[in-house]
Amino acid sequence: MRGRKIIVFLIATLAIGGSACLLVARMVRCDEIVESPVRSPDGESLATSTFRACPVGFLSTTTCSVSVALSSRSAASPSNNETSVFESVDASEVPTLTWVNGHELRLRVNDIGEIQVSKHEVRDVRISYTVPKWIWDRLGTFETDRLRSERESQDLFKSGKLSKDDLRASIATEDAVAEEHAKFRQWVIANATVDDQPQ
Repeated sequence: MRGRKIIVFLIATLAIGGSACLLVARMVRCDEIVESPVRSPDGESLATSTFRACPVGFLSTTTCSVSVALSSRSAASPSNNETSVFESVDASEVPTLTWVNGHELRLRVNDIGEIQVSKHEVRDVRISYTVPKWIWDRLGTFETDRLRSERESQDLFKSGKLSKDDLRASIATEDAVAEEHAKFRQWVIANATVDDQPQ
């Protein structure tokens, strides 16, 4: 996974909200990859994307998150004046960063997740958001997908291929994914535009 130094024993893959996070037996620490900073055209600001994966217990999943920080060149140390402008958990694809001009940064959100921070202005920099059309189209089918998966789980239970506990767990997982999709869709409606341009 892009050169990350992790001691892992791969068990399986769990897809949550379209994000693939690896199941692992052991990770010594959180794994963090910081992308190369993107400098504004006037050279005054830096935007940096970060991917982070942290272990959740033994023989469990990792939690995946992405974030974007904005810093000013004028500070003695950019890290001392970093401001988090975007944070999303259950996402494993960092946003694409594009400077429209020296005072506007565009974030293309490339994965569905739970948006915890999405600022629209930091100091004198405006932040706008776009979401690829394929993600938007997928959000429109989340309820249909949830109902179909629930029916499939019920059929497996009726045929004796799924226990009652497994059925409950399966339905709870599907409901959680559907809820995350619904919240992300509402975030897009309130904060972003749909971009049908290829990346």
